[in-house]
Amino acid sequence: MLRTIFKSLIYIAGICFVGSFILSAFPETRGVWEFAKHQFSVFYNLGVAQFGMIGTLIIIASLVFLLQGKR
Repeated sequence: MLRTIFKSLIYIAGICFVGSFILSAFPETRGVWEFAKHQFSVFYNLGVAQFGMIGTLIIIASLVFLLQGKR
């Protein structure tokens, strides 16, 4: 379990690093990034309004778990 959490944190750090490189190398993608952040915040706020904070976090964690999958 701890190994999975650590692996997930490494993946998140890698995504952040690659994302910052892409945003600096291709500034025209900044608009797409801002749109994606806005959409995520809208969906998150709708989830909090409907399911509460804990319910929304459980749903997000479940989606991450389902999308991560086993190899």
